[in-house]
Amino acid sequence: MSTPIKTVWIDNPPLNALDAATVERLEAELGQIEVETRVVVLRGRGRRAFSVGADVSELHAGTLPGIQDLAGVIESLPVPAIAALDGYCLGGGLELALACDIRIAHTDAKLGLPEVKLGLVPGGGGTQRLPRLVGPGRAAWLLMSGEQVSASRAEAWGLVERVTDELDAEIAAVAGMLAGQSRHALLELKRVLLDTRHAPSDRTEFDAFVRCLEAHDGKERIAAFLEKRTPSWS
Repeated sequence: MSTPIKTVWIDNPPLNALDAATVERLEAELGQIEVETRVVVLRGRGRRAFSVGADVSELHAGTLPGIQDLAGVIESLPVPAIAALDGYCLGGGLELALACDIRIAHTDAKLGLPEVKLGLVPGGGGTQRLPRLVGPGRAAWLLMSGEQVSASRAEAWGLVERVTDELDAEIAAVAGMLAGQSRHALLELKRVLLDTRHAPSDRTEFDAFVRCLEAHDGKERIAAFLEKRTPSWS
């Protein structure tokens, strides 16, 4: 049965490594967003890790798991995507979280991009998305040192938006709030943010505003505000 909040699990115990099969399953599930879905929550199965990133044994064998393509799928979802981070969130796992719109971390979470310690660089968009969140200097430090940071430091640096001792409750609160917004307005917001990430554009924003104003949700919300009633979203 479809629900407004769709949870997608990274399920490859014990640490949810991103092998090719896991990435393929995630792409398939994320490619099936029902019309009733308002929010997607990406989580790691178990408490030990959201994901520790690419399966190193597959990399050694020459298999590339396709994390960059999966991150692109997440970033392009028509609804908000929330990454719920518990335990280790490393390498390609963090790159998937960076592709989400919002990141919520448990207080015990550890985040990092340790690829440099294997003589590698991130291959799932980490060098592109990380500087936009934490700034070029902090991004360079995380990338070049491979250091893991705590959830509290990640929040202070802007790498995550919320830190909590009660991850399930925080997910329910944040996802529930977003699920109550206009799906059309959220889609337009995602498009504007994505289309203007490299270059500001007042025109892009204004065109989205006009589309929202002319859409059913915009007209209904304004009417409901003036009539002091609860809106009925399309």
